Amino acid sequence: MIVLSFLIGSVWMLECFNYSCNIDKLNGNVCAIWNDYQIELTMCEGSKVCQLPSSMDDTGRCIDKSSITNRLPGEYCDTSNQCRSRNCNCNLCIGIAENGSCTTHEDCDIELYCNSGVCASPTHACSAEAKCMSNEFCVDGVCHGYGLVKVREKAKVPALCESYYVEEGKCATGPKVVGNRSMPKNETGKNLCSYTGGKGLVEGSSICGMNENIRTEYCPLGRGDLKFDAVSLFLTR
Repeated sequence: MIVLSFLIGSVWMLECFNYSCNIDKLNGNVCAIWNDYQIELTMCEGSKVCQLPSSMDDTGRCIDKSSITNRLPGEYCDTSNQCRSRNCNCNLCIGIAENGSCTTHEDCDIELYCNSGVCASPTHACSAEAKCMSNEFCVDGVCHGYGLVKVREKAKVPALCESYYVEEGKCATGPKVVGNRSMPKNETGKNLCSYTGGKGLVEGSSICGMNENIRTEYCPLGRGDLKFDAVSLFLTR
């Protein structure tokens, strides 16, 4: 199992990398190496996971899964030492219960937030996302569910709409990618992506892929593409 849990510096974000599997196992506990803009990965044995570094000058190494600590409430755990709360029950990290003392939202159990030093249940009024249920978000001081507003009805932010797209203050059918989504890397800058929607043809920028052998880029899904609709449907359930 390979866990891509590394931070990419701002300089890295300007470049695309090739990702490939190394057929021959890398030496020792090494599970990832960089060669120019080529990143080679291999599987770690047993229950170990690959922890990638934050620098191209270092290598990724296999570490025991149990050494990953400070996990948040609701995350998987084997022992209490792996949890931020130091409380593991039935392989889940358990946060501080309602009315318990806290310093941050992350101290509290799932579906609770830290309110003036005490873990509390969400209310319909809010001043931050943490004060809403996990399937809601905060807009203008009120918790709202995702994707509940129909096309052509008024909405301030895209997440309110079933289409996840807003035009001129109303939910609208989102734009779709025109042509192929993947393309060779443009060595002098980003490729332009074309989308068709309610306002006609609009343009966007390509982003990096995680491809083997050839450095390619691709156009992000438009809000009106079928695959994006599938993600939207999942979020609203």
